[in-house]
Amino acid sequence: MTYLYSCNWDDENNKPSGIISQKEAQERFDAGEPFVIMVGGDSPTAFLSVVRNKSIYISKFDKNLNEKKSYSYIAIDKNQSDQLFLTMMVQREFDKDNSLKRSAHQHYAKIEGLQETGEDLWLTQERAFCVEVNLDTGGVKQYEAEEKIDGDSLWIKFPEFGKWEELFSQIDKKK
Repeated sequence: MTYLYSCNWDDENNKPSGIISQKEAQERFDAGEPFVIMVGGDSPTAFLSVVRNKSIYISKFDKNLNEKKSYSYIAIDKNQSDQLFLTMMVQREFDKDNSLKRSAHQHYAKIEGLQETGEDLWLTQERAFCVEVNLDTGGVKQYEAEEKIDGDSLWIKFPEFGKWEELFSQIDKKK
C-alpha cells in the first residue's frame, strides 16, 4: 500500500497540504504533533488525520474523492491513551454520478458520565442516536437506533507508526 504524508488536508480542494517525508511524519508522530496520511498516494482512497494518543479522524473516498464514510476516534482515558473511542461515524450518499451529496447519516456515541464541552453529543455506550439529513429537502430526522450497541465495538487500539493497515482492519471488522 502506498502512503503520502502531509501536515494537513485541504477540505476545500480535496488534497494534501504541506507534503512531508515519512521521516518527518514519524517525528511528528513521536512528538504528538498532528499530521495526515493519504492512503493510495496521489489518488487517495482514504486519509487519516493523526495526533498520537489523542485522536484519529479517518475519511474514506470514492473514485471522485467524495467523502463516503468518516470516523472520529478520541482517547478518553489519559492513562490508557492507546485506546481510542468512536465518537462519530458519518455515511454519505451521492447522486448516480457521485457529484452531489443527497443525504448524510451520522451516528454519535459517548461513554456514560463523560463530560462534554459544548459539543452536541448525547449518546451513551449502550444506546445510539442517529441524525439523517436529506440535502434535497433540507429535512433532518433524529432518532434512537433500534439495535443495541456493543460498547466494545466502539473501541480501537491506537496503531504504531506505519501500521495503518492494522487500523483499517480493526475498523472494517466493526462494521
